[in-house]
Amino acid sequence: MKRISVALGISLLTVMLVVISFANHTSNQDKVTVSSDSFVVDLSDLNDYVYYSHNILMGQVVSNEDIGLNVHKSTFEVIENIKGDVKSKDIDVYETMGTLEKGKNYILCLTSFDSPIYPRMVYTAVTMGSIFEYSGDRVKGSETCGIKNRGLEEFIEIIKESDGYHHIVEKKNIRTYTLEDPDDIFEASDCIVHIKVLDVYGQSKISAMVEIEVIDNLKGVFTDTVLILPSEVKVESEYLVYLVKLYDGSYTLTSRKNSLITPAVD
Repeated sequence: MKRISVALGISLLTVMLVVISFANHTSNQDKVTVSSDSFVVDLSDLNDYVYYSHNILMGQVVSNEDIGLNVHKSTFEVIENIKGDVKSKDIDVYETMGTLEKGKNYILCLTSFDSPIYPRMVYTAVTMGSIFEYSGDRVKGSETCGIKNRGLEEFIEIIKESDGYHHIVEKKNIRTYTLEDPDDIFEASDCIVHIKVLDVYGQSKISAMVEIEVIDNLKGVFTDTVLILPSEVKVESEYLVYLVKLYDGSYTLTSRKNSLITPAVD
């Protein structure tokens, strides 16, 4: 039996750790931590993959981008929603390099979360065993979860008839990060903080874990010394950051736009 830590939500304090933990995703299928709000379960068959998926999608990888830290951002063109309802014609799937190959077709059992640090919704496989490549009517990898010699349409029907198909995995951090107007962002923010970046850890092309000094609280009281911020931040630079508090007590940017201002105001 495989054991995996299944995410029900996402703590922004672990957003960067999600990227780093993808290394474990490949090297250790038995346990993958993608969120601080998670629990450990045994995964033994396809029903488990289906049960703990936010979405199950059929489609093709149309591009791969190396974002650093041995992680690829794969643009996945959605051909069919098998579970869930993704409205976009394509999504971003984050996996270790070499996991998803450009031009190949897959059925993916996915977990997802939103974050203002990333350009749009983040998707990743529940576990390595929940990635199924298909070509024509042949599904590769299905034997690893106890299903052998089944065609593509039959495999999809098995997914839809499984006990876990109608299970909805709860997302605790249900929030959008689309505000653009500065006044709206000000009102929505729990804290507005003038900071100085002291050091940067685990930096990818998208995000970085940042050690900070709080120079001044302009709204609310923020005392943390670590933040997950966009990768553009630089050591010794000062910024004005607009933050919201999440359900688990961690903080993230209020919106994808206009929540990280440089240079910081006095």
